[in-house]
Amino acid sequence: MASSAVEEVRDIINNIKEDIKEYKGKITLTWIRAHMGNFGNERADQLAKEATLISDETISFVPSRNQIRNEENKIMKDLWQNRWNDSKNARWTKNLIDKVNVDRLYGDFYINQILTAHGVFREHQARFFEKTSLCLCGQETGSVLHVIKECEIWTSYRKNWPSGWQLMSLKDLINNADIRISLRGLLHELLIKELDLF
Repeated sequence: MASSAVEEVRDIINNIKEDIKEYKGKITLTWIRAHMGNFGNERADQLAKEATLISDETISFVPSRNQIRNEENKIMKDLWQNRWNDSKNARWTKNLIDKVNVDRLYGDFYINQILTAHGVFREHQARFFEKTSLCLCGQETGSVLHVIKECEIWTSYRKNWPSGWQLMSLKDLINNADIRISLRGLLHELLIKELDLF
């Protein structure tokens, strides 16, 4: 039986249950063996057979609350995805998170700074707080990519990363569980160094 047919049967059963709840008299439901001459059961069989012969009769079922809710959720998620795709803001984050997701996320103070290119990174600090954008190493701008993939100060954090990590995208680095732990440590130490400077 197709899932839509199961849902239709479920709706019919739920409607019958509602009718029973609303009925003020006494109702007794009992099982009746089929084809044993019971008038009510024989009549129900006859009506069911007649209904199958009516070809021009169309039966439509109202969607269930779950179907309506699921469709509404899909529409909202699609609208959200379109808005995300069309937005000119958060270009950095969009490169790392291209699909909207309704799954519950748990905040991660350090990884969120990578995902947004905000926080402790000097490139961000320079844009918003008029601080120097030069990395602690003094070689380049303190961007997310420089700090994570290039800066010599943080070489010790990268030494245990899998071979070929240099070719991995930032998204893949973040999604690697071992590297992710290392990145948290790197950003924690970077934050402490930045705070010590003030």
